Amino acid sequence: YTTLFRSDLLAIDLTARKIAWKKNLVADFGAKPGNWGFATSPVILRDMLLVDAAGSKEAGIVALDKKTGNKLWASPAFGGADTYTTPIVVTIDKVEQLVAWHNGAVAGVSATDGKELWKYDWKTNRPIPNPVYLGNGRFFLTIGYGGGCAMLDVKATDTGYDVKEVFKDKRSGSKASNAIFYKGFIYTNSSDKDEGLQCMDPDGNVKWQSKQKFGLGSMIIADDTIFLMNGSDGTLFSIEASPEAYKELSKAKVLATKDVWAPMALSDGKLLVRDQKTLKCLDVSAK
Repeated sequence: YTTLFRSDLLAIDLTARKIAWKKNLVADFGAKPGNWGFATSPVILRDMLLVDAAGSKEAGIVALDKKTGNKLWASPAFGGADTYTTPIVVTIDKVEQLVAWHNGAVAGVSATDGKELWKYDWKTNRPIPNPVYLGNGRFFLTIGYGGGCAMLDVKATDTGYDVKEVFKDKRSGSKASNAIFYKGFIYTNSSDKDEGLQCMDPDGNVKWQSKQKFGLGSMIIADDTIFLMNGSDGTLFSIEASPEAYKELSKAKVLATKDVWAPMALSDGKLLVRDQKTLKCLDVSAK
Protein backbone atom coordinates (compact mmCIF):
# COMPACT_ATOMS: atom_id res chain seq x y z
CA TYR A 1 0.00 0.00 0.00
CA THR A 2 1.09 3.63 -0.32
CA THR A 3 1.11 6.09 2.55
CA LEU A 4 -0.23 9.55 1.75
CA PHE A 5 2.52 12.10 0.96
CA ARG A 6 5.30 9.94 2.40
CA SER A 7 5.09 7.84 -0.78
CA ASP A 8 6.21 4.55 0.75
CA LEU A 9 5.29 1.35 -1.07
CA LEU A 10 5.40 -1.64 1.27
CA ALA A 11 5.03 -5.38 0.74
CA ILE A 12 3.91 -7.01 3.99
CA ASP A 13 4.58 -10.66 4.82
CA LEU A 14 1.42 -11.45 6.78
CA THR A 15 2.71 -14.82 8.00
CA ALA A 16 5.95 -13.44 9.40
CA ARG A 17 4.29 -10.12 10.29
CA LYS A 18 7.12 -8.08 8.82
CA ILE A 19 7.98 -5.92 5.83
CA ALA A 20 9.10 -8.15 2.94
CA TRP A 21 10.37 -5.25 0.82
CA LYS A 22 10.00 -1.50 0.55
CA LYS A 23 10.17 1.14 -2.19
CA ASN A 24 9.59 4.87 -2.27
CA LEU A 25 7.65 6.38 -5.18
CA VAL A 26 9.61 9.65 -5.04
CA ALA A 27 13.12 8.39 -4.29
CA ASP A 28 13.04 5.26 -6.44
CA PHE A 29 10.85 6.29 -9.39
CA GLY A 30 10.82 10.10 -9.37
CA ALA A 31 7.03 10.34 -8.90
CA LYS A 32 5.48 13.53 -7.52
CA PRO A 33 2.55 13.76 -5.10
CA GLY A 34 -0.50 15.79 -6.06
CA ASN A 35 -2.44 18.11 -3.79
CA TRP A 36 -3.99 15.02 -2.16
CA GLY A 37 -0.77 13.00 -2.06
CA PHE A 38 -0.53 9.56 -3.65
CA ALA A 39 -3.93 7.93 -4.08
CA THR A 40 -3.55 5.49 -6.96
CA SER A 41 -3.70 1.75 -6.27
CA PRO A 42 -0.98 -0.73 -7.26
CA VAL A 43 -2.19 -3.41 -9.69
CA ILE A 44 -1.21 -7.09 -9.59
CA LEU A 45 -0.81 -8.80 -12.97
CA ARG A 46 0.49 -12.35 -12.68
CA ASP A 47 3.94 -12.05 -11.05
CA MET A 48 4.12 -8.29 -11.50
CA LEU A 49 3.14 -5.41 -9.23
CA LEU A 50 2.36 -2.40 -11.41
CA VAL A 51 2.93 1.00 -9.84
CA ASP A 52 1.86 4.37 -11.22
CA ALA A 53 4.66 6.95 -11.20
CA ALA A 54 2.67 10.02 -12.29
CA GLY A 55 4.74 13.20 -12.33
CA SER A 56 8.02 11.38 -12.87
CA LYS A 57 10.35 12.46 -15.68
CA GLU A 58 11.80 8.96 -15.71
CA ALA A 59 8.79 6.63 -15.93
CA GLY A 60 5.02 6.47 -16.36
CA ILE A 61 4.24 2.97 -15.05
CA VAL A 62 6.78 0.76 -13.28
CA ALA A 63 6.55 -3.05 -13.15
CA LEU A 64 8.09 -4.75 -10.10
CA ASP A 65 8.55 -8.38 -9.20
CA LYS A 66 5.80 -8.72 -6.61
CA LYS A 67 7.84 -11.11 -4.46
CA THR A 68 11.13 -9.20 -4.38
CA GLY A 69 10.30 -5.63 -5.41
CA ASN A 70 12.97 -5.73 -8.14
CA LYS A 71 12.20 -3.52 -11.15
CA LEU A 72 11.28 -5.48 -14.27
CA TRP A 73 10.58 -2.57 -16.63
CA ALA A 74 9.43 1.04 -16.73
CA SER A 75 7.37 2.76 -19.39
CA PRO A 76 8.29 6.19 -20.78
CA ALA A 77 6.96 9.13 -18.78
CA PHE A 78 3.75 10.80 -19.92
CA GLY A 79 1.49 13.50 -18.49
CA GLY A 80 2.05 15.03 -15.07
CA ALA A 81 1.33 14.78 -11.35
CA ASP A 82 -1.87 15.59 -9.41
CA THR A 83 -3.31 12.33 -10.74
CA TYR A 84 -5.49 9.86 -8.79
CA THR A 85 -6.54 7.24 -11.34
CA THR A 86 -5.44 3.60 -11.22
CA PRO A 87 -4.05 1.86 -14.33
CA ILE A 88 -6.36 -0.70 -15.94
CA VAL A 89 -5.40 -3.88 -17.79
CA VAL A 90 -7.05 -4.36 -21.21
CA THR A 91 -6.45 -6.28 -24.42
CA ILE A 92 -6.75 -4.37 -27.69
CA ASP A 93 -6.33 -6.28 -30.96
CA LYS A 94 -4.82 -9.23 -29.05
CA VAL A 95 -2.19 -7.06 -27.31
CA GLU A 96 -2.35 -6.89 -23.51
CA GLN A 97 -1.67 -3.39 -22.27
CA LEU A 98 -1.95 -1.04 -19.32
CA VAL A 99 -3.93 2.12 -19.77
CA ALA A 100 -3.29 5.00 -17.37
CA TRP A 101 -4.56 8.56 -17.21
CA HIS A 102 -2.10 11.15 -15.96
CA ASN A 103 -2.70 14.87 -15.72
CA GLY A 104 -2.69 15.89 -19.39
CA ALA A 105 -2.45 12.53 -21.15
CA VAL A 106 -3.91 9.03 -21.39
CA ALA A 107 -1.51 6.33 -22.58
CA GLY A 108 -1.46 2.63 -23.31
CA VAL A 109 1.77 0.71 -22.65
CA SER A 110 2.71 -2.89 -23.33
CA ALA A 111 2.19 -5.21 -20.35
CA THR A 112 5.22 -7.21 -21.57
CA ASP A 113 7.94 -4.56 -21.60
CA GLY A 114 6.35 -1.14 -20.90
CA LYS A 115 6.75 0.15 -24.45
CA GLU A 116 4.39 3.05 -25.15
CA LEU A 117 1.83 1.90 -27.70
CA TRP A 118 -0.35 5.00 -27.96
CA LYS A 119 -1.06 8.31 -26.26
CA TYR A 120 -3.92 10.80 -26.20
CA ASP A 121 -3.12 14.32 -25.02
CA TRP A 122 -5.91 16.13 -23.18
CA LYS A 123 -5.24 19.25 -21.12
CA THR A 124 -7.38 18.48 -18.10
CA ASN A 125 -7.00 19.15 -14.41
CA ARG A 126 -6.67 16.45 -11.76
CA PRO A 127 -8.06 13.19 -13.24
CA ILE A 128 -9.71 11.10 -10.51
CA PRO A 129 -12.20 8.69 -12.20
CA ASN A 130 -10.52 5.79 -13.99
CA PRO A 131 -10.84 5.35 -17.74
CA VAL A 132 -13.75 2.97 -18.48
CA TYR A 133 -13.09 0.31 -21.10
CA LEU A 134 -16.09 -0.58 -23.26
CA GLY A 135 -14.31 -3.24 -25.30
CA ASN A 136 -13.24 -3.22 -28.94
CA GLY A 137 -10.74 -0.42 -28.31
CA ARG A 138 -13.22 2.13 -26.92
CA PHE A 139 -12.59 4.13 -23.74
CA PHE A 140 -14.93 6.52 -21.93
CA LEU A 141 -13.26 9.32 -19.98
CA THR A 142 -15.02 11.59 -17.50
CA ILE A 143 -13.43 14.29 -15.35
CA GLY A 144 -14.33 17.28 -13.20
CA TYR A 145 -12.95 20.82 -13.11
CA GLY A 146 -14.63 21.75 -16.39
CA GLY A 147 -13.19 18.86 -18.40
CA GLY A 148 -16.44 17.04 -19.24
CA CYS A 149 -16.19 13.71 -21.03
CA ALA A 150 -14.72 12.04 -24.10
CA MET A 151 -14.88 8.75 -25.97
CA LEU A 152 -11.73 7.34 -27.57
CA ASP A 153 -11.50 4.69 -30.27
CA VAL A 154 -8.08 2.97 -30.26
CA LYS A 155 -7.20 0.66 -33.15
CA ALA A 156 -4.04 -1.14 -34.22
CA THR A 157 -2.64 -0.24 -37.65
CA ASP A 158 0.28 -1.45 -39.74
CA THR A 159 2.45 1.29 -38.23
CA GLY A 160 1.22 1.30 -34.62
CA TYR A 161 -2.03 2.54 -33.11
CA ASP A 162 -4.55 5.13 -34.22
CA VAL A 163 -6.52 7.12 -31.60
CA LYS A 164 -9.72 8.86 -32.67
CA GLU A 165 -12.17 11.00 -30.69
CA VAL A 166 -15.71 9.67 -31.06
CA PHE A 167 -16.89 12.70 -29.08
CA LYS A 168 -15.59 15.22 -26.53
CA ASP A 169 -17.64 17.90 -24.75
CA LYS A 170 -18.33 19.56 -21.40
CA ARG A 171 -21.27 17.41 -20.25
CA SER A 172 -21.27 14.35 -18.02
CA GLY A 173 -18.23 15.38 -15.97
CA SER A 174 -17.60 13.39 -12.80
CA LYS A 175 -15.22 14.88 -10.27
CA ALA A 176 -14.65 11.75 -8.21
CA SER A 177 -16.84 8.74 -8.99
CA ASN A 178 -15.96 6.27 -11.74
CA ALA A 179 -18.44 5.94 -14.58
CA ILE A 180 -19.82 2.42 -15.11
CA PHE A 181 -20.45 0.61 -18.40
CA TYR A 182 -23.31 -1.84 -17.85
CA LYS A 183 -25.21 -3.89 -20.43
CA GLY A 184 -24.26 -1.59 -23.28
CA PHE A 185 -24.85 1.77 -21.57
CA ILE A 186 -22.74 4.26 -19.61
CA TYR A 187 -23.89 5.61 -16.24
CA THR A 188 -22.18 8.72 -14.85
CA ASN A 189 -22.72 10.82 -11.75
CA SER A 190 -22.27 14.17 -13.50
CA SER A 191 -21.17 15.94 -10.33
CA ASP A 192 -18.94 18.66 -11.76
CA LYS A 193 -21.93 20.86 -12.68
CA ASP A 194 -24.30 18.99 -10.35
CA GLU A 195 -26.31 17.66 -13.28
CA GLY A 196 -27.35 14.42 -11.60
CA LEU A 197 -27.10 10.86 -12.87
CA GLN A 198 -26.82 10.41 -16.63
CA CYS A 199 -27.30 7.41 -18.89
CA MET A 200 -25.83 7.50 -22.39
CA ASP A 201 -25.10 5.08 -25.18
CA PRO A 202 -21.55 4.43 -26.51
CA ASP A 203 -22.03 7.07 -29.22
CA GLY A 204 -22.69 9.77 -26.62
CA ASN A 205 -26.46 10.01 -26.99
CA VAL A 206 -28.01 10.83 -23.59
CA LYS A 207 -30.91 8.48 -22.84
CA TRP A 208 -31.94 10.27 -19.64
CA GLN A 209 -30.72 12.59 -16.91
CA SER A 210 -32.04 12.68 -13.36
CA LYS A 211 -33.40 15.78 -11.68
CA GLN A 212 -32.09 14.41 -8.40
CA LYS A 213 -28.56 15.59 -7.58
CA PHE A 214 -25.96 13.45 -5.82
CA GLY A 215 -22.95 15.67 -5.11
CA LEU A 216 -19.60 13.87 -5.33
CA GLY A 217 -21.06 10.52 -4.25
CA SER A 218 -19.87 7.19 -5.66
CA MET A 219 -21.93 4.41 -7.21
CA ILE A 220 -21.90 0.69 -7.82
CA ILE A 221 -24.14 -1.57 -9.95
CA ALA A 222 -25.33 -5.11 -9.24
CA ASP A 223 -28.30 -7.15 -10.45
CA ASP A 224 -29.70 -4.28 -12.56
CA THR A 225 -29.62 -1.94 -9.55
CA ILE A 226 -27.52 1.20 -9.15
CA PHE A 227 -26.53 2.03 -5.57
CA LEU A 228 -25.62 5.73 -5.54
CA MET A 229 -24.53 7.69 -2.48
CA ASN A 230 -25.43 11.35 -2.17
CA GLY A 231 -21.99 12.73 -1.37
CA SER A 232 -23.45 15.87 0.21
CA ASP A 233 -25.65 14.34 2.92
CA GLY A 234 -25.10 10.55 3.18
CA THR A 235 -28.40 9.44 1.61
CA LEU A 236 -28.14 6.14 -0.25
CA PHE A 237 -30.30 5.71 -3.37
CA SER A 238 -31.16 2.55 -5.26
CA ILE A 239 -32.03 3.17 -8.92
CA GLU A 240 -33.01 0.86 -11.75
CA ALA A 241 -30.09 0.35 -14.15
CA SER A 242 -32.05 0.75 -17.36
CA PRO A 243 -31.69 3.05 -20.38
CA GLU A 244 -35.47 3.49 -20.55
CA ALA A 245 -35.86 6.10 -17.80
CA TYR A 246 -34.61 7.25 -14.39
CA LYS A 247 -36.49 5.10 -11.90
CA GLU A 248 -35.76 5.52 -8.22
CA LEU A 249 -36.45 2.35 -6.24
CA SER A 250 -35.65 3.47 -2.68
CA LYS A 251 -33.59 5.83 -0.56
CA ALA A 252 -32.41 6.01 3.04
CA LYS A 253 -30.12 8.31 4.99
CA VAL A 254 -27.37 6.00 6.17
CA LEU A 255 -24.51 8.37 7.04
CA ALA A 256 -24.61 11.58 9.04
CA THR A 257 -21.75 13.76 7.74
CA LYS A 258 -20.95 15.70 4.58
CA ASP A 259 -18.27 14.93 1.98
CA VAL A 260 -19.21 11.25 1.61
CA TRP A 261 -16.86 10.59 -1.29
CA ALA A 262 -15.43 7.14 -0.54
CA PRO A 263 -16.04 4.29 -3.03
CA MET A 264 -18.50 1.63 -1.88
CA ALA A 265 -17.93 -2.14 -1.91
CA LEU A 266 -20.47 -4.93 -2.36
CA SER A 267 -20.19 -8.62 -1.50
CA ASP A 268 -22.93 -11.24 -1.18
CA GLY A 269 -25.69 -8.69 -0.69
CA LYS A 270 -23.73 -6.65 1.87
CA LEU A 271 -22.88 -3.05 0.96
CA LEU A 272 -20.01 -1.28 2.72
CA VAL A 273 -20.31 2.51 2.97
CA ARG A 274 -18.26 5.03 4.90
CA ASP A 275 -17.75 8.72 5.56
CA GLN A 276 -15.03 10.55 7.50
CA LYS A 277 -16.12 9.02 10.82
CA THR A 278 -18.15 5.84 10.27
CA LEU A 279 -18.00 2.53 8.40
CA LYS A 280 -21.30 0.67 7.96
CA CYS A 281 -22.30 -2.67 6.47
CA LEU A 282 -25.82 -2.64 4.98
CA ASP A 283 -27.90 -5.63 3.89
CA VAL A 284 -29.23 -4.71 0.42
CA SER A 285 -30.16 -8.24 -0.70
CA ALA A 286 -33.93 -7.86 -0.21
CA LYS A 287 -36.13 -6.99 -3.21
